[in-house]
Amino acid sequence: MRLRLLCGLDFYPAALERGVRSERALKLAIAEMYVQGISTRKVTQVLEQLCGLEISSTQVSRCAELLDAELEQWRQRPLGEMLYLVLDARYEKVRQAGAVVSCAVLSAIGIDSQGRRSVLGVSVSLSEAEVHWRDFLSSLQARGLHGVQLIVSDSHAGLKTAMPGSRQPCRAQDSHAGLKTAMPGSRRRAPHVSLV
Repeated sequence: MRLRLLCGLDFYPAALERGVRSERALKLAIAEMYVQGISTRKVTQVLEQLCGLEISSTQVSRCAELLDAELEQWRQRPLGEMLYLVLDARYEKVRQAGAVVSCAVLSAIGIDSQGRRSVLGVSVSLSEAEVHWRDFLSSLQARGLHGVQLIVSDSHAGLKTAMPGSRQPCRAQDSHAGLKTAMPGSRRRAPHVSLV
């Protein structure tokens, strides 16, 4: 976006960095294709068709390595005090050793004293068994998570066993259990609250 001023000088708004938006969009597209498990050769073909760019599979691999490094840095960042912790898991199809298997994606969301939410961590595990939850929670503590006063989760047995401290069901759990029986097709587990 270049504007020509009346006096004949070129003007480019400082708030808009040249080429940065398109570069970010390209990186996001590569990241999404990488996450979806698309091969570097197919990524190259797609980018050539969409952007008219000739990008080698080596360049795509290099970009994926940079994304891996950024993700690892995010996963290892230090944590601080969080008053509330929301724990949950969902199952996703994951490619492992050439086969597609269903794995649990464990997640932790923290809420600090200012009311700001942030994703503290994500871990892909074979299941929601106690050992996986315990390892995940230990990794959060090792990164400095402290000050948690309330943990909100579903009532999965592996998670309940892995959580430290006393566990108390909340009223929302009781009302959710009533809804669950009223809605026979529902597979959602009731929420679980732990006071730490």
